[in-house]
Amino acid sequence: MSFVKGEGDFEGYLAFDVFEEHKEDETKLMAVYSTKYNAFKFGDTSMIIPPEGGQKLIDEFLNE
Repeated sequence: MSFVKGEGDFEGYLAFDVFEEHKEDETKLMAVYSTKYNAFKFGDTSMIIPPEGGQKLIDEFLNE
């Protein structure tokens, strides 16, 4: 929806929190998001995926 309703600098960005039972699992999952979708860490558990990574997610999971 951020591609549809987002405007200006906010278009296409995705923000989310990563919570896992074990901290090491959070770290591993964050590394996957960083590598695969160019996500960057924001705070302790929050991550942000920029528009390029968001488009990759759409293509991978919604445009099958």
